[in-house]
Amino acid sequence: MSDIIGPQRSLGHPQRGLDCQTNMQHRFDLLASDAEAAGWQSTEVATALLELAMNRIEARKAKTLQAKLEYDDQKRFGNNVLP
Repeated sequence: MSDIIGPQRSLGHPQRGLDCQTNMQHRFDLLASDAEAAGWQSTEVATALLELAMNRIEARKAKTLQAKLEYDDQKRFGNNVLP
């Protein structure tokens, strides 16, 4: 079972992002500590975590863009779009 608690505030609430960070902090610290215990330097761990987060954002953007393009094609061309 996850120790991360789901959102307690509505989407768009100004404290929601901070709530998410607070709930993820323990797991985040454990991950960083495990990596450092395995021999990685703290700056390497921090850089890796940041790059992973940025990669996740970019992947989400790409997925959203792809869905929008497919939706737009469907609207324009109907079922006549090649797979």
